Amino acid sequence: MGTRIHVPARQGRSFEVHGGQTIRVIDVQGQQVCDFWAFRVGNIREYVSASHTRIACGRVWLARGDALVSNLRTPLLTLVDGQEGHDLLAPCCDPERYRRDYGLEGHANCRENLFGAMKPYGLEYELVPDPVNLFERTRLGPDGEMEVVEPTTRAGDFALLRAEVDLIVAVSACPQDQNPCNGFNPTDIMIEVD
Repeated sequence: MGTRIHVPARQGRSFEVHGGQTIRVIDVQGQQVCDFWAFRVGNIREYVSASHTRIACGRVWLARGDALVSNLRTPLLTLVDGQEGHDLLAPCCDPERYRRDYGLEGHANCRENLFGAMKPYGLEYELVPDPVNLFERTRLGPDGEMEVVEPTTRAGDFALLRAEVDLIVAVSACPQDQNPCNGFNPTDIMIEVD
């Protein structure tokens, strides 16, 4: 059996994978978003880009078989099994989001989770890329308006990704509890690397 990484609610982790390995991201209790980032080993300035992935897939949500491509349009991962429909639109939550939109200071957030998890690799705070929001549901209206709605995932639902190259992966069990993003109740994520 491979490596298991427990990501407690509201926290982040990073780990390395080799090309050909799989990453199973498991929603332990259901309705929990996992902000997901991946960076090239040896050059963290190349990373999974949500905007480039949208263009490569031709959709704003992921489906099985889709490649997650980098800011240089290199396929870095492939969604091979599990849940579909992961959000490619929303940035990660950050201190300013909670301060400006909800009047909260010091709230746990995905940006700081990523920054902390990536400190050993030298990622700069200002250069945090947009994540792939696994399990997140965003509804689009006819005029292009966006609405975050509760995830439909249940306990044990997963997304299985295959690394196409050596990567540093970082994840955050999203702390958002001020909108339906996580069903108003952030919970744990489990990672299995094989």
